[in-house]
This record gives sequence, C-alpha cells and structure tokens, in this order.
Amino acid sequence: MNEAASLPTLEICEQAILDTFAKRGIRPGKGIQSLDLLELTIGNPPPFRATELNAALDSLQKKGCIDTVTRPGTTILLEARRRE
Repeated sequence: MNEAASLPTLEICEQAILDTFAKRGIRPGKGIQSLDLLELTIGNPPPFRATELNAALDSLQKKGCIDTVTRPGTTILLEARRRE
C-alpha cells in the first residue's frame, strides 16, 4: 500500500484538533494545554504524526481559529469551525 495515500490530509488534522476542543467542552476564548493535543499522536499506529499536527496547528492559527502565541504552551480556541 502507498504510505502517502494513507496519510491524513491537513483538513482532517485540523478537524481532529477542533474536535479535541469540542470533546473537552472548550469554548472560544478558552484554552487547553498544548500537551493535551498529544493524544492525537498516540496509538498504534498513531492517528497523526507530530509534523502533521504542527502543520494543522499552524494552518488553524493562520485562519484565525486558534492562538498559540499569546500564552506559550497553551492553545486558545478563537473560533470553532466545523465542517458540515
């Protein structure tokens, strides 16, 4: 099987991050410790690689959905966007 074909897309990684906020009941303006997102990299095989997760975090920050700069070590939800 082609490994590249089985890798999650950026959009899937982004949605998993937003789902983590939703699962924990985090509302816009509130944050979670960045370490809480590590659950997305644990498993056999892990759902996401750290590089994929970092790319999705960068993308969500550029889109204005999250902020990781204001409080280092904490990812703050700015706007919850869910795909229908």
